[in-house]
Amino acid sequence: MNGVIEKAVSTRLKNGSYRNNYKYGNGKISEYEQKYFDKFTKLGFVYNFAIPTKVAKRAFPEDRFADNYKPDFVNLKSKVCVEIDGKTHESAEQKKLDAKKDKCLKFLGFTVVRFSHNDIDAGKLEEWLNKWQG
Repeated sequence: MNGVIEKAVSTRLKNGSYRNNYKYGNGKISEYEQKYFDKFTKLGFVYNFAIPTKVAKRAFPEDRFADNYKPDFVNLKSKVCVEIDGKTHESAEQKKLDAKKDKCLKFLGFTVVRFSHNDIDAGKLEEWLNKWQG
């Protein structure tokens, strides 16, 4: 039965009908995330995985980190997080929130790589994926 659920989730992610109630924004996978979903999962990345921040919260109480952060894609083995940032990430307020998230994830031992939609359109994400060594 578990395989059936995984296939249903994968299909919904691909066609954009998957709504994750724990994802911020409108709760839907973006067009850019959909486009690269299969490539990332084949390379061992997980989509929207919640990384607990308890240790970082104790180390930096003044930063008031969220209880967990969910990068768009994360490879737990290599501890690499990939964020695909749309236009909302261009605002000053969102840049502060992104910096706070990055600080927390870096403290927890993750490398955070961010790509804007413009970067993706210019082929930078594709280049990065082609070089990925996992």
